[in-house]
Amino acid sequence: MSAITLSNASFDAPECSLLEAAGLVVALGEIHSQVMLGQPGIGKSSTLPMIAQMHGDQWRKPGDYFPNDAYHYFYIDCTNEEVNGLKMRMPDHSRGAIREYLSDALRLHEGRPLVMLLDEFNKGPKILQSTWARLILDRMLGDTPLPAGSKVYCTSNLVSDGLGDTVQGHVGNRVGFLTIRNTTATEYAQYLASTGGHPVCRTFVLANKKCMASYTDPSQVDNELIWNPRRSGNVSYCTPRSISKVSAILHRAKGLSPNQLFAAIVGTVGLAAGKLFQAVLMLDDAITKTAEVIANPMSVTVPDDFTAQIMMMVRGATDVETQDDTVAFMKFVNRVPSEEVQSIFFHQIVADPAKVALVRGNAAIKEWRMKNAELLV
Repeated sequence: MSAITLSNASFDAPECSLLEAAGLVVALGEIHSQVMLGQPGIGKSSTLPMIAQMHGDQWRKPGDYFPNDAYHYFYIDCTNEEVNGLKMRMPDHSRGAIREYLSDALRLHEGRPLVMLLDEFNKGPKILQSTWARLILDRMLGDTPLPAGSKVYCTSNLVSDGLGDTVQGHVGNRVGFLTIRNTTATEYAQYLASTGGHPVCRTFVLANKKCMASYTDPSQVDNELIWNPRRSGNVSYCTPRSISKVSAILHRAKGLSPNQLFAAIVGTVGLAAGKLFQAVLMLDDAITKTAEVIANPMSVTVPDDFTAQIMMMVRGATDVETQDDTVAFMKFVNRVPSEEVQSIFFHQIVADPAKVALVRGNAAIKEWRMKNAELLV
């Protein structure tokens, strides 16, 4: 059967978060392969470490190896895969037969089930489509079955992205298509807090929430920060992937000139976002530092600028180290006129694994949480 252009992902299809999609793979991956459809850079491949975490395994990225994990995690970049990348047929002269050899990277000899992600599945070479189809539908790599309990799933782009994704007709009716929604600014800022993302990036995202918007929303037609397949030359834009790259750049910015740093950021997220990042960087140098706030929480000035307020919340959540620090900073938090901005301190500190003990044992945070429960949904 010939390949057909994906048309499952309509604007009316129910959407899943990345976490929901990962949960479906955990629950159904042995019996029903999911194809995650979403815009470029929104983090679809990040579901593989999410799944490992849900399984209680230590694996987090390609190259990791933990022999005591329940599953072996295997990532395939289908756009760069070659015919002989996973299996090869070779003559066995002693038997007068053709034998199939599989890549040792699969570690099938260990007998552990695999969780296998076929990333950009629908852009892979057509010559490999039959190999992918057997993996997805039968948990078979050539003539060799994957270990019992193995889970296989895929990612691809939306048809509206215009990136030419196609799927074989006989495969389309045998998998589950999941439309993945864009991550919200609050969700992504929390993710950055949980992974040591740079405070400037967290502030940028929370102060410019439209950087996480979708071009499928008609109100975002003029949004210069985001991916839009209808905009000519739209190759550098804001996504969780590109903003994470900016975070890595900022963590290594020491020694770079202002022009070098600006050029690196613009080349990663585009000019419109680069200018906003530049403004946040300047603001980060100008705000009252957390140590001064802790020393005088009732007398330091609460800035009128919305972005400056956000930056102080983010920096505070990053910088407090003790219960006394947290109690003092909460006095300042309660002086900020916007409860939405106040909630940023809470969301950021609870997302940071290093601050769990502070959150659990702090009476000031507990009191704020009880009074503002509606902001924490």
